[in-house]
Amino acid sequence: MTSTAASLRPAWDGVTRTIACHSADLDGTHVPNSLPAIEACVAAGAPRVEVDLRFLADDTMVVFHDSTLEPLAQGTGELETLTFEDVVNVRYAQPPSPPLARFEQVVDAVRTSETCLQVDLKLPVPFTRRRVDVLCEALEPLRDRAIVGSQNGANLMPLAERGFKVAFDPTQHWHYWPGRPHGLELSPRRLGMHGLWDDASIAHDPAVPGIAYVNARIRDLVALVPHAAEWMVDLHTLRHLLGIGVPLGHALAEQGIDLAAWTIEDRGPATTRARITELFDLGATTIIARRAATVARYLHD
Repeated sequence: MTSTAASLRPAWDGVTRTIACHSADLDGTHVPNSLPAIEACVAAGAPRVEVDLRFLADDTMVVFHDSTLEPLAQGTGELETLTFEDVVNVRYAQPPSPPLARFEQVVDAVRTSETCLQVDLKLPVPFTRRRVDVLCEALEPLRDRAIVGSQNGANLMPLAERGFKVAFDPTQHWHYWPGRPHGLELSPRRLGMHGLWDDASIAHDPAVPGIAYVNARIRDLVALVPHAAEWMVDLHTLRHLLGIGVPLGHALAEQGIDLAAWTIEDRGPATTRARITELFDLGATTIIARRAATVARYLHD
């Protein structure tokens, strides 16, 4: 029987890939992003664990997905307006209701393992120098086993300049979202000629063929975050790009950039296995998955 650690590092076309635990969700046993969930991933030998990082008003870092405490936690308020004293006794709403984890606790849980910590930086506003210092200091014990991702490319640059590995999520610049409700305060604001939400002029030029447009935008976005070792891209956008004629993972590989695809869920063995296979064929080196161990086992069953 294949071990959990081995199943999360499947070989595909002769290359070892990674299935990462989305919000430290190994098998649905623990509350996502909680310290017990992270400890369970590490104990199982998960090669990569993704967590969501938010700053509080006093520059304390906590691991939490949403911008507000409700509905995930037993409390109310925008995290960016709260201090650690405000949340120190706050617990998750989902039983058994563990407390929120400070980011330093997460680093301590991972530091003695071989697990790579993927940090999804939930910081839409520009980094302050103080916050750069706080994050880099906390991450220092994992310098060689951490990757920080964000949709805000500008916030990745100071981390890359300090030698940390960074990953860029281009959603704010370029994504596929059929049926996106009108009036949402989101970027990009315009739907381009080739079905992608994209405010760049080339996206709205009918004289530019689809493949030429996609390749031009890849070059633009690589130049925007030149130190990114990886891109994090959603499944729907990847499928749409393939329909235009560009398998993004292979296009990025030509520039020395890895592709992490998000987010796969358990849709049953056949459907889930087909989706993982599809993403590996598109050139994804990492797949970010909920209930990652369950998903990974479908490849081996």
